[in-house]
Amino acid sequence: MKHFWLLLTLCGGVGLSAAWALNQAKYGHRDAYLDRLNLKDVTADNVIELVKADQKSSGARVELLSEESHHFGSMAPGDEGEHTFRIKNVGTEPLSLKEGASTCKCTIGTLNQNTLAPGEETEIVVSWTVKTQKKDFSQKAQVITNDPHKVVLDFVIQGDVVRDIEFAPRAIQFGEVAAGEPFEVEAQMYSFYDNEIEISEVKFLSEQMNKLSKFDVEPFDPTVGEGEFSKATRGYNIKARVRSGLSQGAVATRMQVVFHVRDNQGEFVKEDESRVPVSFLSDVETTGFIAGQLSMVESTKIKSRQGAYVIELGALEDDDSKKARGFIKLKGSERDNTNLSIGEVEPAEAIQAKLGKPIKQESTVLYPLELEIIPGDKPFDLRGKSKGDYGTIWIETDNPKVPRMLIGVKFSIDAKQ
Repeated sequence: MKHFWLLLTLCGGVGLSAAWALNQAKYGHRDAYLDRLNLKDVTADNVIELVKADQKSSGARVELLSEESHHFGSMAPGDEGEHTFRIKNVGTEPLSLKEGASTCKCTIGTLNQNTLAPGEETEIVVSWTVKTQKKDFSQKAQVITNDPHKVVLDFVIQGDVVRDIEFAPRAIQFGEVAAGEPFEVEAQMYSFYDNEIEISEVKFLSEQMNKLSKFDVEPFDPTVGEGEFSKATRGYNIKARVRSGLSQGAVATRMQVVFHVRDNQGEFVKEDESRVPVSFLSDVETTGFIAGQLSMVESTKIKSRQGAYVIELGALEDDDSKKARGFIKLKGSERDNTNLSIGEVEPAEAIQAKLGKPIKQESTVLYPLELEIIPGDKPFDLRGKSKGDYGTIWIETDNPKVPRMLIGVKFSIDAKQ
């Protein structure tokens, strides 16, 4: 029996050791996502004991003489900053202070004193280096106290991260433009370089869009405004006038600015000993949609499919008909000189379509479209399972400058009983 218990004890010990080793290998040590915590003399093993010991029947009371957070405004990646917070012991016993964790090495808290007598004040200096590539910076440094009401003080540092060149808006969206119509896009470029820059070229990375575009660059003083860009040294308003001719469909490109930077002597920064100035690049996303002069207002049943519109009606049940309503949009400079009508419909024995009276708006004319699927003697299964597997409706125009439009209809019906 003794051998049994001895063997059981040995097996248990081996099992516990193996489990500890596996757990340590898998979970035991991990660097924090934002780098290791800066705990200094406070560790995970002693923090609870330290806090309990400090808090026990303590008459210390901490009061913040400044805000617990500081917004530094705008800084560039790599910039360093420092801010001083002040606290006071308004209690009846000494207030102990210990440096706690910081969320990353970007933030370091420094205490001038580790103990404050009743009525004493001290400074807490928090320094940081902007290392994030995100737009917003937010980090904190902790101070642990023996005040039972404020065990941990979190001093938060926040601000906006700006790069040497910023655009407003940060992404250009020119919306929907009628095919055959010119349009403009505009953005402001802000320079945070200390020295002067000179723009040498602006272009779209889309070759087709770039060939149709003319750019104007106007400098302005950004310091007269307010907000995150008011600390920029120079500003440039960039406007692109895009002529008609872009292909229909989605546009996704970038507007790129090529520029040179002058050094402290007023000369362009050059590559090593070369006489050729260094070309700096910055760009901004540019998106939109080139629609035909005829288009449709999309809805749950009306969808755009690769530049074409499809009305999805599904399967008809029993002998009931199915109706749908929508709007045809007529845009562009020819809208007031164009009339629309229903052209060829297939299959004509199942689809009936008609247009209502036009509704004129500021830049668009809307034509109400009424559609009805009617069961007959012949079944149809036109649910778009393959190319061309649709019913069709042609919207005709009486203006040669406005092409007609084809609408697909997805539906299925059984033969009428």
